[in-house]
Amino acid sequence: QVFIGIVWLQKLDLSWNAISQLDIEGFRGLFALKALHLDHNVITSIPSAGFKHVPNLETLTLSYNRLHELVTRMFYSLRRLLYLDLSGNPLG
Repeated sequence: QVFIGIVWLQKLDLSWNAISQLDIEGFRGLFALKALHLDHNVITSIPSAGFKHVPNLETLTLSYNRLHELVTRMFYSLRRLLYLDLSGNPLG
């Protein structure tokens, strides 16, 4: 829960940080977040409803990670999502 208290944050860029896992609870409280960039990390999977704490997300970039598959309900609750970039992943 690193981002607790940053309730008005609208853009978060965590690209190029060698992130391998996403903790669902890590985004708790970021209700105003509209853009999340996770490009060029080493993320291999994202849990079901992995973005449930950021329901106002409009842009999500996950390019150039190590995602092999998209799990059921991975993007559940992202009803405002307008742009999704999964390029450069070994999705099969």
